[in-house]
Amino acid sequence: MSMFEDDSLSGSYNNDVLFATPSTPEAKERLIEELKTRAKGSIGSRNYPAAVKLYTKAIETITDTDAENDTDNDATHAGSAILHANRSMCYLNMGNASSALEDASRAEKLDPSYAKACYRRGAALKALGRFGEAKASLLRGLAMKPDDKDLKAQLRKIDEDIAKHGNQSSTGGASSSSSSGGAAVKPARTTIATNSQNKSQTKSESTAAAEPVSSTTAKKATSAETASKSSDTVQDGAAAAASNMRGYKMTSDGRKTTFFNNELDETAKKLIGDIAPKKLDSSSAAAAAASTAASDPG
Repeated sequence: MSMFEDDSLSGSYNNDVLFATPSTPEAKERLIEELKTRAKGSIGSRNYPAAVKLYTKAIETITDTDAENDTDNDATHAGSAILHANRSMCYLNMGNASSALEDASRAEKLDPSYAKACYRRGAALKALGRFGEAKASLLRGLAMKPDDKDLKAQLRKIDEDIAKHGNQSSTGGASSSSSSGGAAVKPARTTIATNSQNKSQTKSESTAAAEPVSSTTAKKATSAETASKSSDTVQDGAAAAASNMRGYKMTSDGRKTTFFNNELDETAKKLIGDIAPKKLDSSSAAAAAASTAASDPG
């Protein structure tokens, strides 16, 4: 059985405390401490929704205790201020800046001397883009704790936001930075880069389209050159074959003749004279025949 008297509704790790109903001031005090411890554990694991539930239960418990005792003391207010400030931080990490501001403002009202409440309120106002109010809240905190490092760091960030956007941004801190003049230049740079890419791509496509024509022309020229060389080779081969044919040779005037035919040059022709056979007339032929018959002994 739970120390907080009611564990019958437990359906998760924290149900024993979330549904606890302590009846004595001591039991309520123990419950509040347990809730705070578990909430810190949830924050450590970044389970902010669980932490919000735990802090809410603690706030309800401490408020009920104060009401039952009909008290309005500073100690109770200080304890409640811490719980509200811590829940404010959880809301801010969940992206709920409005609820974070509400809790931080409540914490500062419960304990005006609580510098952390000023820090939480400043952080919530910064998230909402209300930079001037955020700075004023941080300055109140620094007035109480001049050496607080968190307050100083947050104030530097606020001063940077004010320098960029003024005291207030209509779209919130994060959104206003994305709508600033500097950010608006980025699309133009992107467009220029895109145009350059398009030009480069067009040039590449043109080159690619021209390549097949050049390749075809080169191939045709190569084919023609190869065919010409082949034709020359065939002709040279035929001439060589004809000149090497057994028993025949080519004369200087391109005629084919027997290998034993001697071609006389002009000098030889002059020395030998005209040795071409001549046709005999009829009288010379008869005289030659008679001479042959007379010399025949038969």
